[in-house]
Amino acid sequence: MNKKILISSIIAVVILLLPSTIVMSELNTDTAEDIEIQNIINNGLPDLIIEDIFIRFGSMIGDQIFDCTIKNIGDAKTEKNIIETHTTVRYKLFGILPLSIVFSETTLHGVGLGLYPGESATLSIVDDYELPKFGTYSFSCTVNPNKKIGEYTYSNNRYSEGFHVLFGYWF
Repeated sequence: MNKKILISSIIAVVILLLPSTIVMSELNTDTAEDIEIQNIINNGLPDLIIEDIFIRFGSMIGDQIFDCTIKNIGDAKTEKNIIETHTTVRYKLFGILPLSIVFSETTLHGVGLGLYPGESATLSIVDDYELPKFGTYSFSCTVNPNKKIGEYTYSNNRYSEGFHVLFGYWF
């Protein structure tokens, strides 16, 4: 008798779980309808992040340019083809304690027809000639600082990285 109750209970659990398994597997197909449903679930919005800040050499000898790589990790294309960034460079006392701001600028960048989900773009944020020639500095960059582009979340739009400069050479 206990075996009958146990078997009945197992069958009831399987029957209850079976429909949700079928629904989940149907959502994981890549049909246009399923993608639309998934976009509705995730609000169907873009989500911009900054992946990195890095230095590249410019066209003149000794010229260095700071770039950032932004990426749309959301579910939809950005509705605008202009993306705004705000960059702040702070002097770090003893390479640790951020003090005075030595550079602060908001810049507009053209990104073709907008950023599609999963797409990245590299944007120039500052040239080294605008910066000091000695010390340790913290670079903070925020993408979409004035929230002109609707996003899934704005909490991941800022990125910071430290750099050193000696005789005008940044590393």
